[in-house]
Amino acid sequence: MFTGDHPCWVTYSAQGVYERALISEVRRGCERPLVIEMTDGPVIAIGEARLVDFARMKFDPNPENPTSLLAALCSEVVIQGTGKPYRSPWRFVMAADRPGTLVEHNFLLQNLNDPSEIADTSWIRPGKVFRDVTLTTVGGKASIDFAVDRGIQYIIFDAGWYGPETDDRADATYVSLDPARNPVPSSLDLHAVLEYAKSRDIGVILYVNRRALERQLDEMLPLYREWGVAGIKYGFVHVGSQHWTTWLHDAIAKTAQYQLVVDVHDEYRGTGWERTFPNLLTVEGIRGNEERPTTRQNIITALTRMIAGAGDATHCWYTNFFQGTKTNQLATVVIFYSPLQFHFWYDRPSDFRNEPELDFWKTIPVVWNETRVLHGRIGEYVTFARRTGDEWYIGTLSSGEARTLTLPLDFLEEGRQYEATHYFDYSNDVEDRLKLRIARKLVNSETVLDLNIAPDGGAALRIVPLPQWRIPIPR
Repeated sequence: MFTGDHPCWVTYSAQGVYERALISEVRRGCERPLVIEMTDGPVIAIGEARLVDFARMKFDPNPENPTSLLAALCSEVVIQGTGKPYRSPWRFVMAADRPGTLVEHNFLLQNLNDPSEIADTSWIRPGKVFRDVTLTTVGGKASIDFAVDRGIQYIIFDAGWYGPETDDRADATYVSLDPARNPVPSSLDLHAVLEYAKSRDIGVILYVNRRALERQLDEMLPLYREWGVAGIKYGFVHVGSQHWTTWLHDAIAKTAQYQLVVDVHDEYRGTGWERTFPNLLTVEGIRGNEERPTTRQNIITALTRMIAGAGDATHCWYTNFFQGTKTNQLATVVIFYSPLQFHFWYDRPSDFRNEPELDFWKTIPVVWNETRVLHGRIGEYVTFARRTGDEWYIGTLSSGEARTLTLPLDFLEEGRQYEATHYFDYSNDVEDRLKLRIARKLVNSETVLDLNIAPDGGAALRIVPLPQWRIPIPR
């Protein structure tokens, strides 16, 4: 029970639209984690961690008290006797002075999970992914060349490579193209593409719908390992019930035995189990570019959903599925953490025009040593700063009207000089939404930048330390 009827940020599916509501207005089946902004008090997040073989929890209203919520399970739970102690999932409550602090400390969910069960994790490679939309040998090889050129580590063959994904008879152990997606059934020589990918140090991920996964998992895993496949993207998996929760986590553990990384798509949200099986590199459970979210939705997502960990937001560039400015879209790869991060989701290599701003996507890492949320008002604006090694990447999103945000760089190492490449909105004119500007300047820990952001705009910065020999010597 809460101290009053406080506002919170609710959605009723893992990829749903968020809205602001009072606790008394929460309906059945509210997603977790749920962020509640206490009036004149802290920000609260409530949810679950280490959901492995139990039924998923959501939140229901309490008819007996409008300022409280009930934990509602998505199925009955039966504990089977195994001779070992049984552990249920954790329920957590996080509290902080501001929403960004909750996201900065979302490692709590991982810490509530068991240590890694994979002794040798050297084969697990985080990276960026490019989707081949042609399902052809020529297109696959072109995608590999594009990946090499743009600092991308994987390509993926998405739905259709083994037939219609929703057909229960489709066989994911051999290539048989879906005629609705590709009318030339012999146009993909998957093994030739896999050999070419290996020669260029690019991993190949295959999409498999849950229908084939449920029937063929034990058959396909050794086969994919033999083929040289790097990972599997699980599609439309069942979620919620104890049965399917257990099945999914067992399936992820099995892929580790064959050194395959995993991306679980659609309604699944993580609860920190990637600590135990780090081959689970990312999940969806997020309203990504496929659903054309508004900037406001992206900001809400960044400060609520991302408490749950990695979210595969399927970033696009040339295909205009985003609703903010180009700079806004550029910054999303900083905002949405995902150790498998999809770039150019709806795009083709032939779309590429060597735009200099895309060097930001080329150089950016996908895993980080440090994360700071520098600004954060849910639904209004957010700024993330992330560091790998001694380089920093900064992304800002702003919803609604134009605004200026002050950005002190006091997180930089004191006494060191850096070069900042700053990508910013071209103007406040809606007709300039798809343009941006680039500036470079020397900065240090005493620098304070003003980020002038267009309506539904953003900012992106890459900050790189200068070599010692380039630092001016005081006289």
